[in-house]
Amino acid sequence: MEILFYSGEIAGFITQPRFVLQEGSSKEKAITYSADFLVLHNDGSYEIEDTKGYESEQWKRTYKQFKLRYPSIDLKVLKYV
Repeated sequence: MEILFYSGEIAGFITQPRFVLQEGSSKEKAITYSADFLVLHNDGSYEIEDTKGYESEQWKRTYKQFKLRYPSIDLKVLKYV
């Protein structure tokens, strides 16, 4: 990511951005998801990038929850880096 940033291909990035998938209560903690990167493109758009070697059942549930809660955010899953 730093190479892309310093070469001017992207405007910036954030590592380990955290997203709330389900609000917590006084008795239970919130359910959150931390991706690998939030990438800010030069045109002002952004996307979330996450690398996965194996898509577990837990990941499939997390992905589904993320897309339900944040339908307008592009979540790119990189399987081979």
